[in-house]
Amino acid sequence: MQSSSLPVIHEDPYGEDVWLNPYPFYTRLRDAGPVVYLEKYDAYATGRYDLAREALLDWRRFTSARGVGLADLADSERWPGLKPSGLVEQDPPNHDVARQAIIKLFTAKEMRGLQARLTARAEELVDELLAKGTIDAYEDFAYQFPFSIVPDLIGVPEDGRDSMLPFSSLSIQASTSPHNERIREIMSEAGPLREWVANASKRENLTPDGWGARIWAMVDEGDIDDELAVKLIRALITAGMDTTIFGLVNTIHSLIDFPEQWEKLSAEPDLAKFALDETLRFESPTQTITRTVSEDTELGGIKLTGGKKIIFFTGATGRDDRKWGERAEQYDLTQASRDHLGLGFGIHQCAGQPLARMEVQILLTTFAKKVTNLKLAGEAVSLNTAPLRSWTQLPIEIS
Repeated sequence: MQSSSLPVIHEDPYGEDVWLNPYPFYTRLRDAGPVVYLEKYDAYATGRYDLAREALLDWRRFTSARGVGLADLADSERWPGLKPSGLVEQDPPNHDVARQAIIKLFTAKEMRGLQARLTARAEELVDELLAKGTIDAYEDFAYQFPFSIVPDLIGVPEDGRDSMLPFSSLSIQASTSPHNERIREIMSEAGPLREWVANASKRENLTPDGWGARIWAMVDEGDIDDELAVKLIRALITAGMDTTIFGLVNTIHSLIDFPEQWEKLSAEPDLAKFALDETLRFESPTQTITRTVSEDTELGGIKLTGGKKIIFFTGATGRDDRKWGERAEQYDLTQASRDHLGLGFGIHQCAGQPLARMEVQILLTTFAKKVTNLKLAGEAVSLNTAPLRSWTQLPIEIS
């Protein structure tokens, strides 16, 4: 029985009619109350920034260990075969061991060592695209840049690398979205992707100088075990490109929607260092973060029952005018946005974000220096697979 003070929402927030443009729903969600009950999923939800931030910081009351989506990993009868990942779906102390291992790859020293390589590749790519004139911002721009960098960094086999992004998207959808007909269809075709990732994670199939080999070296040093090593390499493959790719696509889409911001970026390319954060606030590729309420508790004055799921619509928190004021519905590179929730918050904030930030900043800086004119050159095609929000086609004309 739900509390009488708890507002109830009957519509499906993951339905196609909502997901093509979720922002009107997000307004209704925020206005309905601090926390609402989603009848379709028997789950709580909030779109308010302060409450989502509070909860994401408190891993004891709002656990990740039971899954970061609607699937409850503690309920093996209803969700058979699902097992927690090595990093995201863990709480301390297991999470601490995994995070300490993975962050060794993303130190400031490591990132400085990559800067020249990324800059040279960005220069080369933007020159190639300018020669074409009309390009797809997804396929030619956002995808090509990290795809030419990240697989080599991890050291995965060259054959089959095109499985990386589909596997990444599949993993996000499988772990975070409702298992509706669309997701079941996607998962039914996932066998070859899983097989490639399993083989690519093996010690003998990785290059000796890549990040994957360094993770296996941690096994030899006694820092982690074999099972965690495989999970961490899988995490690198899963998260190594999707935030960067969809973040770049969403940035270009936002710059087209707000041409005055493109003019500012073109005139002052150093503004590119703020682009990823503003995009993750305004048009985040991942629109939700889900936790399980560990025990009976309260959030925003609303009583919550232990064992139920709670969905934090980070796409809604990024446009919450209680936090962002008049700029909530505006894309603005000149305003501070770094405290958005698009990369999570607290102990589960994205460990690989230093690389994503550097990739986006370098490519966009180079793009803004070389490109004067940017405009839409055809119909954009939405990804439209909850909880991801981006575009799989975004034709643009540059000169």
